[in-house]
Amino acid sequence: MNRLLLGLVIAVATVASAQAADLAARPVKAPIAASVYSWTGFYVGGNFGYGVGHNSSEPFFGAPPTDRVTLAPRGVLGGLQIGYNWQVGNWVLGAEADWQWTDQRDSYCFNCISFPPGVIGRGVAQEMPWFGTVRGRLGYAAGPALFYATGGAAYGEIRQTLDCCFGAPSATATNSKTGWTAGGGIEAVLAGNWTAKVEYLYVDLGSVSNTQIIPLAFGGGTQVATSDVRNHVGRVGVNYRFGAPPAPAAAPMFAKAPALLAYNWAGAYVGGNVGYGVARNAAVQTFVLPNDQLTIAPDGVVGGAQVGYNWQVSNVVLGLEGDFQWSGQKDTICRLCQPTLGTLTQNFTQELSWLATARGRLGYAAGPALFYVTGGAAFGEIKTTINQQVPPLNQTTHFSDSKAGWTIGGGIEAALGGNWSAKAEYLYVDLGSATYAVTQPGFGPLTLVTDLRDHVGRVGVNYKFGSGPVVAKY
Repeated sequence: MNRLLLGLVIAVATVASAQAADLAARPVKAPIAASVYSWTGFYVGGNFGYGVGHNSSEPFFGAPPTDRVTLAPRGVLGGLQIGYNWQVGNWVLGAEADWQWTDQRDSYCFNCISFPPGVIGRGVAQEMPWFGTVRGRLGYAAGPALFYATGGAAYGEIRQTLDCCFGAPSATATNSKTGWTAGGGIEAVLAGNWTAKVEYLYVDLGSVSNTQIIPLAFGGGTQVATSDVRNHVGRVGVNYRFGAPPAPAAAPMFAKAPALLAYNWAGAYVGGNVGYGVARNAAVQTFVLPNDQLTIAPDGVVGGAQVGYNWQVSNVVLGLEGDFQWSGQKDTICRLCQPTLGTLTQNFTQELSWLATARGRLGYAAGPALFYVTGGAAFGEIKTTINQQVPPLNQTTHFSDSKAGWTIGGGIEAALGGNWSAKAEYLYVDLGSATYAVTQPGFGPLTLVTDLRDHVGRVGVNYKFGSGPVVAKY
């Protein structure tokens, strides 16, 4: 393998020397200009992605003590966007509107699988059928690559279903909500007037509160559920810009036609990244007989470093990359949260301390932009705490697990200048599942089984060693 790599290096160096000598032998009358892409104009497009909510919720029956749980509606989404850009120099100012259909949903239930005599089961489900945004965009254009931030108004529909008590009819309420959104991404030219983008949006639609009156035939009473509405959206999209295709920069009449600036992605690189992770860990708790179905959703900032190597053959780029991420993701839920004499209170806390991946990358290079998919192995550390209280008893058990699994995702990487590039990337991480068994004096046996699924969106910069961009041969 080492001899093969050495042979490839010598061959590439020989070809590069011959090309340099050939160019030196020609009289150069004027510098060759690279194609300039104009982002100005109207555009329309479509997108597809995935959304994960992180909605702190308080469902309770009768009077407190209440449950405090996390509803994490998750699912695929897709839609359309329309917008207009104005470009002045390298700066691009734009306005964009989009509408998204989503399949996001999640539910929580307490004592929902088995009902011993005298035990009341209760639950709440939430879904987001659609949402839309109207946003401004502010970006920096590095030729046919646009790095941008975006933000503005958001609106959508939330459906919340309350289910309670020995077969009582469920109650569904539909809420139309408005709020705000912020995010960013990278958009790059595919060919002609077509561009592709990778984008992240955080959507805040405030909160919803719904009440169900239980019929007397089912025991009477009131069930209330109050929930935040927060959504994390990662999506890819394509746009078509109306108007003339990009025109080359003006050049003296005696110069040859300008050639497109091509970026050489081959070589080793190092870099750093920062982003946000939202886990969506479906869990089942077994305590004596009844089972609870719940979601623990650690969310928080992630950041780390990556190192990799790319091989390039024409427009196809094959690479290997490893990264290590510190994670601030954490979530706590509780059942009957206010400790009361004779009443069992349970608290579950889960956090992701760190995350690492070793992945392959397969990409298509369109000049100074690289569109890629990636996948491979994933590793991480999960810390889980189970606390149970029946005053005056209070017992806490801590668990720490190092897990291995897999990851898949994709992104766009675009040249900034010289050997520097920037990327926007999404990773789905599956670390399997974990089972925690607890037997605490005075409380009886408890088993918690939880999935370990993480959604990570991040931006990063890379520095590639060796030669930078080269002008394609003409």
